[in-house]
Amino acid sequence: MVGLAGRTGSGKSTLVKVLAGLYAPHVGRVTVGGYDLGTLSPQERAGLVALVPQQVVLGPETIADDLRLAAPTASDAELTAATASVGLGAWLTGLPGGLTTPAGGASPLSAGERQLLALIRVALTRTPILILDEATADIDPATAGLVEVAVDALATDRTVIVVAHSAATLARLPKVFEVRSSGLVPVPPIHRASA
Repeated sequence: MVGLAGRTGSGKSTLVKVLAGLYAPHVGRVTVGGYDLGTLSPQERAGLVALVPQQVVLGPETIADDLRLAAPTASDAELTAATASVGLGAWLTGLPGGLTTPAGGASPLSAGERQLLALIRVALTRTPILILDEATADIDPATAGLVEVAVDALATDRTVIVVAHSAATLARLPKVFEVRSSGLVPVPPIHRASA
């Protein structure tokens, strides 16, 4: 797990979009496992890198339908197992309709709960890299705690890059870099509150 910190406008979100293959670098190339992301199709890139943005867009129907965007043939039991695998089983069963709870449109889900669904989608894939772009920003502390539980579970077999401003989030990470125009600068643990 690696954190990226920096001032607003320093290029954190741009950097993660380059790392996810959504933007082409001006110089050089981004490779994952020897594959140049610039030469891959969007589907091939999606098999290597999962990007969870700050504002998650959900599918138009139910939670089950939304999760099946990541795993179209998954059964309800497989969706429930993936949810439990990232520590969110109790959260899902606590929703009024469970898997049949509306996801898009007039959905009762908060911004933080939308983040949780995006993380469950990642659990349904085999992507080796997960990038979180301000995933815990603007959500309540209880839901932020659930996001952290899910990220910890996903990190057991993935590389995780976390973009964050929160000192609490940065303090949890073994390595943090500040994004500057001159490049990435390591941030010692003692200085993370000001990164």
